Amino acid sequence: MSTRMSVSIVEDDVPLRELWQRKLDRGADFICAGLFTTAESALPALLAHPPMLALVDWKLPGPMDGIELIKRVKQAHPAVCVVLITSHHRDELPSAALGAGADGFLFKPVPLHELAPQLREALAGNCPVSDEAAQMIFKRLRASGALGADVSPAILSEKQRETLELLGDGLSAKQAADRLGISYETAITYKNRAFVKLKAHSLAEALHRLRVGANLPGTTLKRRESKS
Repeated sequence: MSTRMSVSIVEDDVPLRELWQRKLDRGADFICAGLFTTAESALPALLAHPPMLALVDWKLPGPMDGIELIKRVKQAHPAVCVVLITSHHRDELPSAALGAGADGFLFKPVPLHELAPQLREALAGNCPVSDEAAQMIFKRLRASGALGADVSPAILSEKQRETLELLGDGLSAKQAADRLGISYETAITYKNRAFVKLKAHSLAEALHRLRVGANLPGTTLKRRESKS
């Protein structure tokens, strides 16, 4: 990318925040536009000078948490991309964050070499979600009866199906692209088109619809769920 994208980080763990800053600033894609310890200190700056992306911790000192901060930022600037990150593994958090407008949900620790790619995924509109968070969202949707089988996987091309299956096996988009002998951008395109065709908003939902519609046993999901 020729233009570096501005990122603000809202994180009260100062050493971790500075580590993320150094990693992003040294790369070719991002430059840190602001560093904040609390939601209250971040909100005025994010509203006055919105960055392209904000990486926001959930549990912050002060009365406002990261989800409330996301709501307020998105209300004022819907185009700002926001990724929530947390070490708190609570079942309701991923759905609450995405419901507030988050463009991605990550659990700590995120390996440093994966941080920039995950943020690029969010900016590309692909909603990066940690595997465990995807499982939490899927389970809540399944329990509520929100997952339906009103689409047919036959509408997918062979490459779109293969891309989904590889992502479901835990490969990254780059790894899936290498496995299929296609470019990273093409793999993302296949995934996005599969999501649209399956009327899915997450990888877990797409895999569910793919298997239910094809009457498959769901071996990929079982492998992923075995981690929880």
